[in-house]
Parts: sequence; C-alpha cells; structure tokens
Amino acid sequence: MEVDNPTGDGNIDGTTAFEMGALPYVPTSEEIEKYNLQIGQIVDVSWYESNPGTIKIVWIHPDETVETPAEVKSDKAKKSAGNTPKPWTPNYPEIVPIVTGKTVLLVGDSVYADNLRRVTDAYNATLTEVDSIDRERFEAMVEDADMLIIALHYVSHRDSNLAIDLAKAHGLTYATFNQHAKIPFEIALKTAAERYEAAQIKSEEE
Repeated sequence: MEVDNPTGDGNIDGTTAFEMGALPYVPTSEEIEKYNLQIGQIVDVSWYESNPGTIKIVWIHPDETVETPAEVKSDKAKKSAGNTPKPWTPNYPEIVPIVTGKTVLLVGDSVYADNLRRVTDAYNATLTEVDSIDRERFEAMVEDADMLIIALHYVSHRDSNLAIDLAKAHGLTYATFNQHAKIPFEIALKTAAERYEAAQIKSEEE
C-alpha cells in the first residue's frame, strides 16, 4: 500500500507511514467475506481525495505459492461465493410496511448507490439516484419518488438546499445523512419513512 506523504515529498510505503503515525487499514467483515481475505494477503486500497476516510480494496495480490489444480478450483469456488454479499437485515422492521413499494431518491453519493441499494432492497423499496441538481431533471425525478434522502457530504450546499426547497415545493418528505455507510443511510431512511407516515396521517385528518 502507498499513501500520501504528509511531509509533501511524494508517496511513501505503508510501513513508513505507520511509523509516522498513520493508522493501519482494517478491512471490514463484509470485505473479508466478499474477497475471501486471509491473514498475510497483500492488498491495494484506494480512496477519494475529497473523502480520505472512505477506503476500499481495489486489488488483491495473488499468493505466490504454487497451487495444485484442485486448490485452484477450490479457491475459485470460494471467491465466486464470496462475491455475493449477504442480504441486508433491516434494523427497523417497523418501517417495512411504510417503505415497501416506495421509490427513494438519493441525492449525491451515487458512486456508492449499489452498496446503499442493499438497504432499500431489504425494505422492498426502489432506490434511484442523482448527483448534480439540474432543476428540470430533478423535478421530473421528484414526481416519481416518494421519499428523498440527501448525502450532505457528497453534494454542494447549493444543491442540497435546492433539493430541500424542491422537495418541500412538491410535498416530498426528506432526510439527510453525512457519513457514507449503510447504517447512517438506513437511519435517514427511517427518518424519511416516519415523516412520510406522519404526512399521510395529517393529510387524511384534513
């Protein structure tokens, strides 16, 4: 692994970086399962300059140990099985009836939409996404959405404010989250669902 040198002298190797106080990268349990990671394997990781806290594996260096055909076949089977993530288990089953069949529009963070889609799939909802806010295009997407979730860390203040204004204008319930991860997104989904239910009840009472 190579990381940016905090002294400004180019890249340095991971060992040197750790000696300078950099934190080691610890793969998540999902990555361990997905890539069938083993102790001692060497991997390359990557992150966006604008979001250095989000790191992902981009390459796994093959083991130099000579494998027999049987071992190769077994290893391929493991990797194939590991490439299918486990279904997401809803942490808020009480909102399943509210979210089921609904379309959730995600503003920003579309790079990670497939990861977040595991959450909406678990709630039987459809996730659509848009990064930049073009008013005409966004309003068209709003008409087909039931709830709006804004990834504040991945969209400009101008676009997030515009998204909120348009959501209010169209009577679309919304919620926000900051850190890219399925749990913060799921919490935002719960908030949006609760607001959606409250708006439905208020509308019926009126």
